[in-house]
Amino acid sequence: MPGTVAMRVGAPGLARTAVWRIALGAGRWRLAALIAVGMLVRLGLILAGWPRSDSDEATMGLMALHIATRGETPLFFYGQVYMGTLQAYLGALLFPIFGVSVLTLRLGLVLLFVLFALAMYALARLLYGETFALLALGLLALGGPDLLKAQLLALGGYPETLLFGALSLLLSVWLAVSPAGDGDGRPRGRRLAAYAGLGMAMGLGWWSDPLVAPFLLAAALPLALFRRRELHWRGLAALALGLLAGLAPQTMFMLTHLDAGGPSAVAAFQPHGVATLAQLPGRLFIQTAGTLFISLPNITGAGWVCSLPVSPRGLFVGWLGAGMLACAGLRLGWSLGLLALGAGATRAAWREMRAAKSPRTGALQAGRLAALLGGALSLALYVSSPQAATPLGNARYLIGLVIALPSVIYPPWAAAVAVGGWRRAWGVGALGLIALALAGGVAATYAQAPEARADAAANQALVRDLERLGVRHMYTDYWTCYKAAFLSGERITCDALGAELGQGNNRYAPYVAAVQADPRAAYVFPDGSPQAAALARKAGDPTWGYALTRLDGYVIYTRQR
Repeated sequence: MPGTVAMRVGAPGLARTAVWRIALGAGRWRLAALIAVGMLVRLGLILAGWPRSDSDEATMGLMALHIATRGETPLFFYGQVYMGTLQAYLGALLFPIFGVSVLTLRLGLVLLFVLFALAMYALARLLYGETFALLALGLLALGGPDLLKAQLLALGGYPETLLFGALSLLLSVWLAVSPAGDGDGRPRGRRLAAYAGLGMAMGLGWWSDPLVAPFLLAAALPLALFRRRELHWRGLAALALGLLAGLAPQTMFMLTHLDAGGPSAVAAFQPHGVATLAQLPGRLFIQTAGTLFISLPNITGAGWVCSLPVSPRGLFVGWLGAGMLACAGLRLGWSLGLLALGAGATRAAWREMRAAKSPRTGALQAGRLAALLGGALSLALYVSSPQAATPLGNARYLIGLVIALPSVIYPPWAAAVAVGGWRRAWGVGALGLIALALAGGVAATYAQAPEARADAAANQALVRDLERLGVRHMYTDYWTCYKAAFLSGERITCDALGAELGQGNNRYAPYVAAVQADPRAAYVFPDGSPQAAALARKAGDPTWGYALTRLDGYVIYTRQR
């Protein structure tokens, strides 16, 4: 029974479990093996060149390079005023050891996964017991293409959302469940350190990516319900000090860049206005459909089974036909099944919390509710965002759902370990289906590796050919610009231009100044791009003075001598 598990986990001495005795637990070898599986899955993918790199990741690599070689201290992703740079600092530490490369940059993300896995194991063990925690960790070691891409493409924010969201929940639940401290309610030193750690995890999480916000709010629930007295004075002071320390990078940036421009909110948080109130239901319907049919299956591991086209003309365009309808039904069924599991888990935790006969048991159920609440808030924010209406590639904004996954799948586990009957069959079947989807997702991801490897080889070939042509400064599109700069070790710098050859998305101002100061700067654009078409019109003018070369799928205009 859930209450029995809760009572067992909440027995005296609980304060010496969770974080501080993970390495001493009876399942330490199984824990190490499962984490090793997750590491090997991810190391194998990045060694195979997956996922395909792009200029966003190259920007993170350039920040790491500038930290390592120039002593720069970027506090936010270049060109914007949100999303911290922890990945860049990890890359800067690793570059002198393993060399400057995309692979080395991604090694820092594998480290973040290991820390997240440890935090999730400790959280699941605290809430549900060791056996289930190991099962949950085994499932989290796997994943489909969208989930693994969010964990392995160094774009900033997504692995940190998982790590700091899980860590905030872990510390909050531990504080709510473990003995309060002195008889007068004042927390002891270790609890004060835990409060400070909680504040720091929250601050670092918010600095890294605002996507963590639902889980920061959810982490407050166990403390608000079961430790209100302790949050007065010392506990609150320690929490506040930790929060200030975690937010220090963001505070420093705001104080030193009062006139900073660029995006200031993650795209999933940016509202989409409607012309009239009458349009709102239709907008919400499309966003909900995009979430249920596309984004939710993709981020939770079932998206690889079949694909639905997403046309600019509308979400449902091209879905006619038996195959497409079957795929849509499968995806919708997966999403509704997960939502039903989550709703059932929430109802059970709420009832157990209200019926709890001790504060410790009630606090455990509040911890389960907090994990589920964080997932629900993440889903609600995404559904209300315009990103859900154009869902391809946007499933990453639902990355926080991974933190809630163990709480969602606990009811099937509880049924699977029941004495017998249909409930046990249902639990085993549900868990087996989820495990099969996640394991199949890993295989589907590895199947994409040859294409990613070919893309990486093409990028290297372009850089070599540009250097052979003597290109040092170039006007190009954004998706070529920073990728070429990083792969060339900044021997090539760039100014990104838009479709009509006006200024485009330039994240690093010194590059723009260097290119514009060079009268011999080249023009390099993908063949068939709007920029290439605009240049073709210029090339008809005999006074323009540029020679055309076609290489690697690009048109390259270099100044004639």
